[in-house]
Amino acid sequence: MMEFLKCLSVLYVEDDNLQRELFVSTTEGWFGELRVAESGEKALQIFREHGCDLLITDVVMPEMDGLALCRAIRSISADLAIVVVSAVLSRNILLECVNIGVDGYILKPFEPETVSSVVAQAANRIRLREQSLRDARLWQQTFDSVPDMVAVLDSDCRVLRLNRSAMERLGVTEKEVFGKEYCRLLHKREHRRFRSLFERVVRSGAGYESDMPMHMLGGDFHVTLSPMKDIRGNITGAVHVARDVTELKRAEDALRYASTHDSLTRVYNRAWFDAELERISRGRIRPVSIMVADVDGLKQVNDRFGHKAGDKLLVRAAELIAGCCRADDGIARVGGDEFMVLFPGMNEKDAAEMLNRINLSMEREASEHGSAAVSVSVGIATASEPPGLNEAIVTADRLMYENKEARRRRRAILGAGDADYRSLWEKHSCPFDLSIA
Repeated sequence: MMEFLKCLSVLYVEDDNLQRELFVSTTEGWFGELRVAESGEKALQIFREHGCDLLITDVVMPEMDGLALCRAIRSISADLAIVVVSAVLSRNILLECVNIGVDGYILKPFEPETVSSVVAQAANRIRLREQSLRDARLWQQTFDSVPDMVAVLDSDCRVLRLNRSAMERLGVTEKEVFGKEYCRLLHKREHRRFRSLFERVVRSGAGYESDMPMHMLGGDFHVTLSPMKDIRGNITGAVHVARDVTELKRAEDALRYASTHDSLTRVYNRAWFDAELERISRGRIRPVSIMVADVDGLKQVNDRFGHKAGDKLLVRAAELIAGCCRADDGIARVGGDEFMVLFPGMNEKDAAEMLNRINLSMEREASEHGSAAVSVSVGIATASEPPGLNEAIVTADRLMYENKEARRRRRAILGAGDADYRSLWEKHSCPFDLSIA
């Protein structure tokens, strides 16, 4: 303790010369710095100019007495350690000392042992206060260094503390929002849902964790809400932590998209189609139609104009098919030039209409683009029950190849230069009809 005293700056106030000399000689070498004042006014001036760690003052002094000095200094420093010295400590003086927050009392005439004991006790309180301040600063630094938004809330969801990240994201100071309902700060019009979550946590004592959008902050956040308890185990509020996962969610969405979509045509890929087919086969949706489509002439385009031209043909084919399908139909590129489409709930009649739409779309393509038009060979079949899906795929695949052969024969006939194309087509082509499974 004596080593700690040597780190302290002490201001001693006494109007009696003899008492001042006695105190100075008694405490010689105890303190790191000792300043002496003969009046309250002089002591206040010294304190304003230099400050101190410990004030030791006589109570009875002319003009500004010791208690008036203590009150004046308390208005400047609420935590300063104070010891009062007096020949008599009356009840009124003691009550005033309690109100001021005095740390010790020395009765005159004082003995060195008494002074040492009281000063040591006051110094110990100074040390504890300094440790408490260091702990508080460390806690605040730690609290503010957390990159997540952290809010300490009372049992009615009102703000008690916010860390720096929360204040910056919300554009507020802690003082501005102290005592305000945090639900409304974060969620505005959607605050009732969050309020019910908070009340559930406070009522049950169980924490909450989830990802949720926060529209006013313009992103997605991973939120944890943990109950806060006092030493008796009573729930006094909760700690709300919100971590910005917007970029992570975007990356996950992009990865998820890449794992289920064809990078060229932007329709689904084979992995998605197989998984979706398995899901539908286990479900109760019926009937289900399946279309198999094969892009005509892809090899010739690749060989003659290069693979970039072939890629453009595939993209245009995907767009043609998508333009004929419903928004929730599952279009997938399952091979180099092959597409498959799942039509949950589509019956044979609707499947025939779908096929007709695709034919009409290709006719428009042909009229607009001539020999550069996109052309696909198509087969479509319907399974009345989920177990029949594989058989429907086989049937649709067979119909697609029959359609491709019919189209090939038609191109061969039309390219032969015969004058009567219509009669040749009617004589040699395979009918483009449906054989629904």
